[in-house]
Amino acid sequence: MVFEKDGKKLNLLNEYLFPKIFGESGCEDETLHLINTFTGESFTDVYYIPKEMEGLHKGNKKSNVDVMVLVNDGSLVNIEAQIKPQKNFHKRTHFYNSKIYTVHVKVGDEYEKAPKTYMINILDFDLLPTEDYHSILVLCDKKSNFMIEDIVEIHYIELPKFRKELRRGNLDLNDPITRILLLINKNTSPDLMEKVINMDKSVNKMYEKTLHVLKDQKEYLAYIRAEQADLDYKAQIKYATDKGRDERELEIAIKLKKLDYSLKEIAKITGMPVKEIKKL
Repeated sequence: MVFEKDGKKLNLLNEYLFPKIFGESGCEDETLHLINTFTGESFTDVYYIPKEMEGLHKGNKKSNVDVMVLVNDGSLVNIEAQIKPQKNFHKRTHFYNSKIYTVHVKVGDEYEKAPKTYMINILDFDLLPTEDYHSILVLCDKKSNFMIEDIVEIHYIELPKFRKELRRGNLDLNDPITRILLLINKNTSPDLMEKVINMDKSVNKMYEKTLHVLKDQKEYLAYIRAEQADLDYKAQIKYATDKGRDERELEIAIKLKKLDYSLKEIAKITGMPVKEIKKL
């Protein structure tokens, strides 16, 4: 069983496809299973809330998240899928978490109304200097490791580390996290994919949901455009890094170009030559 369309393996982390499978009304079962699997909780209901969080003051940074839900105990869960490497992704996670509080705790509210938040980040790059592909961060005392506040729980799932364990044969198919990641992992073999889908009803639903969404030609074209944008981005970064440019500098230049800044303005901000900026 191959997870593909038109002879190409499907990428569930695609920035258009991922929210379609886990972030819209009608996807509650898939989203709930993913949340419960990664957090180890037993939530029974999810309610989708707006994914765009405006700053409280003019000029504040606007945040767009992949999936944002309220679960039945009042906790908020933010799920992010990220393909492009970001050195400071952990800071972005804390920024998003702070936005959740500024949006959902109103002026005059008691602090006890602040909800617990779960931040689930599925990354197609290495971020933390740890060997485990699933890291769980909480607030604790640095000396004793005593958990101070059970108010935020951050999960980092790093797929490159997962693939290493897959190649070593160290994965347990009885682990539901393993089964979800084998579906998400673009390089899972057809035989293993079929085994996982046959043994896990929830993963099978995610698989079928993906194929159903991409049967629609408009949806598939949107998926392809997002894939192409990712390939273009990687090509731009490779070209510029080959020229000795800093990756962060390149990201800024690309973003400014998308915002229609002039080549001269981008050159002034980044220090890059106009000729190089034109090629991005």
